[in-house]
Amino acid sequence: MPALLSAGRTVLFLLALCCGVTDAWAQQSVADSLRRVLESAPEDTNRVKLLVDYGWEICETETPLAEQQFIKALQLAQRLHFLPGEGAAWNGLGLVEDIRGNTAKAEEHYKKALEVRRKTGIQRDIAGTLNNLAVVYESTGAYEKALALHQENLRIAENMRDTIRMARVHLNMAGALESEGLYPEAQTQINEARLIFENRGDSAAMAMTYTMLGHVYFELDRYGEALSWYGRSLGIKSKINDPDILAGALSDYANACDEMKIRDSTLRAIQYYLKALDIRRQLDDRPGIATLYLNLGDAYKHLENYTLALDYLQKALDIRADLEDTPGLMEVYNSKGDVLRRQGKLRDALAYTKKYFAIAQALDEKKYIQRAYKDLSEVYAAMNNFNKAYEYREM
Repeated sequence: MPALLSAGRTVLFLLALCCGVTDAWAQQSVADSLRRVLESAPEDTNRVKLLVDYGWEICETETPLAEQQFIKALQLAQRLHFLPGEGAAWNGLGLVEDIRGNTAKAEEHYKKALEVRRKTGIQRDIAGTLNNLAVVYESTGAYEKALALHQENLRIAENMRDTIRMARVHLNMAGALESEGLYPEAQTQINEARLIFENRGDSAAMAMTYTMLGHVYFELDRYGEALSWYGRSLGIKSKINDPDILAGALSDYANACDEMKIRDSTLRAIQYYLKALDIRRQLDDRPGIATLYLNLGDAYKHLENYTLALDYLQKALDIRADLEDTPGLMEVYNSKGDVLRRQGKLRDALAYTKKYFAIAQALDEKKYIQRAYKDLSEVYAAMNNFNKAYEYREM
């Protein structure tokens, strides 16, 4: 199966994440302005808001300093008995721990923010923290907890008659369902969002939902339908002046073409992969280039052009080794072992299969562990070691 170049198959919208900070504030000049205003701002509720806004503005670039602002906002809000500000400060502290990868602490802070915000009754604030906490649960695999929060968030959006928020929550629910392997249920949620975006004529959001539907059908091995949705997404993204987005759309379309297992379709896939590769080279996107080399290797394997397949796989291997991309190496070892087995180079095939099996075990990648058992069974069967082949097949 080709590696999906798109950055993830779920789309998690951090609703109300920025506490009202506008897109125009995503600039250093705004952070500087906030800092200057804070120098003379009195100790009142407006100062709490300024501290929170400043913290959110710098949270990714100056995380320790942002944490200081949120703590100051929290302390001042508590002295003033200003619950909205206290909730916003706890929410900001949750983000700080999110950025640090400390999910347990992030969950703790978001729960405190939710407790305080429920007391205020401000639905938009409650919804924002519900979403943030749900994203934390998803990152730890607690999908049922995440879904419960998304469902509550959806009820709030419906009560507010906020269709955009409703669409985004539907997509978040789809992401959680997809992660659990509940693809038909995820498809239903994506279609709810799609209808909203189509009614609004929001082409960028439409393209995103089309891509997500393509991913769902791809996971269900319904490649013809995946190809149709990827094609609709590609049609929109081709008109957007964003090379990275276009390269991802080209790769998605090519992935579905290649999985059709029809020679003409695979040849078409190669054409789209090469177009995407040109873009990734222009962007100097080495991880993206490596993924496309891997995909091209798989495509030429399907055409039984094993020499060219191994050439592309080696290029992918070189980049991923240089980047110390262990999961990426696992993917390449998997494909290379399969090509070598098809060539009858069984000892080499066994060596590469064992390599990716070891990585899969270390990473607890169950899909690749299962795949390794199957591949080991096939290699040992080809080597006439039927006892080993049976053992791995059973595993």
